[in-house]
Amino acid sequence: MKEQEKQREIAPGAEERFALLVRGLTVGFDVQGRTQTVLRDLNLSIRQNGSYGLVGESGCGKSSLALTIAGYLARNARILSGSVVAGGVEVVGANRKVLRRLRRDHISMVFQDPARSLNPIMHIGRQIRECFALRGMGRQESISAALQALEEVQISDPERVMRSCAYELSGGMQQRVIIAMALAKNPDLLILDEPTTALDATVEMEVLRLIRRLTAARNIALLMISHNFRIVEQLCERVGVLYAGSLVEEGPTGQVFERPGHPYTASLLACVPGPNIVKAESRLFTISGELPRLGQQVTGCSFEPRCPVSERECAARFPPALRLAQERWVHCFFPERAEGLGRAVPPLPAPATRTTSGQSAPALKTISLRKTFHHGSALLTAVDGIDLEVLRGETLGIVGETGSGKSTLAKLVLGLQRPDAGSIIELDGRSLAPAVTERTKQDLRAIGAVLQNPDTTLNPRHTIRYALDRSLAMLGTVPKSQRKAEVSAILSKVRLREEILDLYPSHLSGGMKQRVSIARALISHPTTLVCDEATSGLDVSVQAAFLNLLVELQSELDLTYVFISHDLRVVQYISDRLLVMHRGVAVELGVGAQAFKPPFHPYTELLMDSAERRSIESASSPLRQTRQDNRSSAGTGCVFHPLCPRKLGSICEMQKPPVQTLPGGKQIRCHIPAGELAQLQAKVSGDDVANSLSAPVANE
Repeated sequence: MKEQEKQREIAPGAEERFALLVRGLTVGFDVQGRTQTVLRDLNLSIRQNGSYGLVGESGCGKSSLALTIAGYLARNARILSGSVVAGGVEVVGANRKVLRRLRRDHISMVFQDPARSLNPIMHIGRQIRECFALRGMGRQESISAALQALEEVQISDPERVMRSCAYELSGGMQQRVIIAMALAKNPDLLILDEPTTALDATVEMEVLRLIRRLTAARNIALLMISHNFRIVEQLCERVGVLYAGSLVEEGPTGQVFERPGHPYTASLLACVPGPNIVKAESRLFTISGELPRLGQQVTGCSFEPRCPVSERECAARFPPALRLAQERWVHCFFPERAEGLGRAVPPLPAPATRTTSGQSAPALKTISLRKTFHHGSALLTAVDGIDLEVLRGETLGIVGETGSGKSTLAKLVLGLQRPDAGSIIELDGRSLAPAVTERTKQDLRAIGAVLQNPDTTLNPRHTIRYALDRSLAMLGTVPKSQRKAEVSAILSKVRLREEILDLYPSHLSGGMKQRVSIARALISHPTTLVCDEATSGLDVSVQAAFLNLLVELQSELDLTYVFISHDLRVVQYISDRLLVMHRGVAVELGVGAQAFKPPFHPYTELLMDSAERRSIESASSPLRQTRQDNRSSAGTGCVFHPLCPRKLGSICEMQKPPVQTLPGGKQIRCHIPAGELAQLQAKVSGDDVANSLSAPVANE
């Protein structure tokens, strides 16, 4: 108690100037009779209407800090020392009544997994209305406010969403609902824990604009926790780099990211796939070693065992804070060594010789693949006649906005959903049964899956050991006597310690749970692997290691990948071909490096513009201006014409566009001649793309 009083006296009256003030915070968890420290002597502050980004690998303590601030720590957690003042309320030592008032009036939090924040059996409308009812609104007033809140986060059909349950919405749609609920009460502090993980690039930029605009207008302070450095750079004034529970670097975001002062910060930045980097040319940089184990005693710099530029002094004592510039400091003895660290990337080994040249059939093939859903009396076509051929040893990347049909396509291939009559799916030349329950063990072993949300695939009542052992037992890949060695080998490949085998999914971070899902998919030694947003929950270092692993396994075992992702840089790195989907239709199929070069389908052009946009304050994409159009407005013509800024006229509305095949194999489904598209798109780059798209194309 004396220590808490001492911390409060550090800055008397600071709660009036700060939305968040953390001083000397140390947090531990009681595990098997021992207190294991997860946060060590943290000090940070966020001014009223300020913005602060927190980055670091999974397991560094980012989410633990957020839960501490909101008073959501688990029962076995203890605040060992320090003070946390949020919204003018001292969190440390506060009773349940004070904490409930704090969450109701002062703090909102958006978690990484929206499915765990929404009641699966309650309509979305009722859940959003509760946020406004707590503020004293009546039924009709709360309904109107809920509809407006959904419209603000760019949900095109808010009435339908209000009538839906969470399981009827995509991951991106669920996250937008959570953001709308978080902003409903105008909090003093908004905590975002990986808020855009499930969002595509275009929606991500719109949500970030919305967050910045609303937080500024309502004087809301922001704490952003993210693996995405681009998001933090655009949204946050300051950034802190957390490693093993300690802040190792802090300062203005632009300065820290442009010239990192700590080797860990530099290493994290080097793990991000750069533009024009492909798997055939270079391996992604990864950070060697692992985080210190939970509760491990560290006398020196906690990053020293993994640091490529450390000296003996680093292991002997923890580096003191070194001021690099005004309001910027770092805990490192040799900050000058961080510059340029990790830029030299070793080349990949030569890929294995492909065996596709002599094949009579591709590894994966779909013919007229279609899926129609019934929503009341209406029909919704999620996948509209997709014809695909994926060669053995090839990676097909699939991109598109949330709701474009990517995940539905993956589920059809996996047999998790039954396609419409007449659809054909072939694997290694043999026809697959439409439902997974009708497929043979050989088919189940041959095709693995890593889905977007690990909580939907990992049983919360089973340990990790049970989950992996059960997969081996059901698929019969190895004898029982060899299962332990097989599990150890696969955990090593995905950079997980064997200690996690006796833990439950709830004990793991989001990134660790996704790595377990990856391990379970690889444990049957599949020939084809479907990855649906497999890297969305991973930090950049684990993502780089996972992508390198996929490339190495593909080279060694001639694996085939269907890789779905919102991150175009990740897709660009790993893909041999690129499929672009919009409203269930394949609008473009690119081959090799040409997939990311003009000409593009106008929809692809807008996706790439959103992904490469440097500033969320730059000119709005035309896609945003007409996002409220629904699927039914497409009519019988091009599915993109209601949103297309290059629309020719009635021909786009009335006639389905032809498929244009370009030299090299690239295919574009568009009425505009490919040559004309190439000329228009070659004139612009970066943010200028959005401005050029506002100019109409002359009707031929």
